[in-house]
Amino acid sequence: MRRTLTAAALGTALVAALGLTAWVAADEARRDYLALQPRIAVEPGADGWATIGASSARLESFERVPAVTEAGESWLAPDGFAAWRLEIEVESRAEDVVACTPRVIDAQGREFTAVDPDAVDLPTTNIDSLDCGLQDDPRTTVLFVLPEDAVPVRVELVDEFGLNFSPEFYRFAVDAR
Repeated sequence: MRRTLTAAALGTALVAALGLTAWVAADEARRDYLALQPRIAVEPGADGWATIGASSARLESFERVPAVTEAGESWLAPDGFAAWRLEIEVESRAEDVVACTPRVIDAQGREFTAVDPDAVDLPTTNIDSLDCGLQDDPRTTVLFVLPEDAVPVRVELVDEFGLNFSPEFYRFAVDAR
């Protein structure tokens, strides 16, 4: 009986120690996760600029385009899809590259990233990551291909890997009627 009681006490102590270890590890993992995830939206002021740290971004335009033309060659979105052109302007005092990823959120809550030119035979290059910091050209254009039924409601610029400005991210409302 005594041996059973000792084994039960030892088992209970072991379970408690494992539970405490898991709690501490989970708390640290949760803090690390929250530090990296874009969750604090920074929206533009009355002047149209949103600022995070040493960089400011402005939504220059976001519009549906009937065709993409480059070097005399035209491209149309595949059936059931529409092409959208995003133009962002950035001003920065950052001394290093500040990478950010543009994404479009529609009225249904779906999230879209920039189109891969090879996936749709786009005759031009398309970038899926912007420099939201130090850069030569302050204006950048990105192409998105969205389903016909998508109604874009906002554009976001996020620090996808948590290396620069997460947990903050740029958020711009769009009226895509």
